[in-house]
Amino acid sequence: MKSIRRKARVPYSAAQMFDLVNDVEAYPGFLPWCEKATVEHASAERLEATLHVGAGVVRKRFSTRNRLERPHRIEMELLEGPFRKFMGEWRFDDVAGNGCDVVLALDFEMSSLPLKFVLETVFEELARSQVDAFVTRAGEIYG
Repeated sequence: MKSIRRKARVPYSAAQMFDLVNDVEAYPGFLPWCEKATVEHASAERLEATLHVGAGVVRKRFSTRNRLERPHRIEMELLEGPFRKFMGEWRFDDVAGNGCDVVLALDFEMSSLPLKFVLETVFEELARSQVDAFVTRAGEIYG
């Protein structure tokens, strides 16, 4: 199973960063690999969404159920997609007087060997660039 961990310190609050990451329907506007995002269910505690992602000729979609603990945590669980296993978590930890730390942790395994060869490297790069994209977006929105 592949594991990805990314962390960034930003000059914004945990609540601001939580809201930015939880705004799934806005993803196609600033995540270059996200072609479409649809929210099927949203409440204060849970969000279910489907992302259509693409890089080069590779196009896939996957759905997750996200458990929301505003403003500190979003836990992602796979509902459907090209993974045998997929677990993820965003954490937003306030830092006294210095904004917050944003942490993305992903563990995933593709559902088949051919998919592993085709998608694993692509997905790994998309995931690694995701934190940077949210940091840039936060600067645009929160200044």
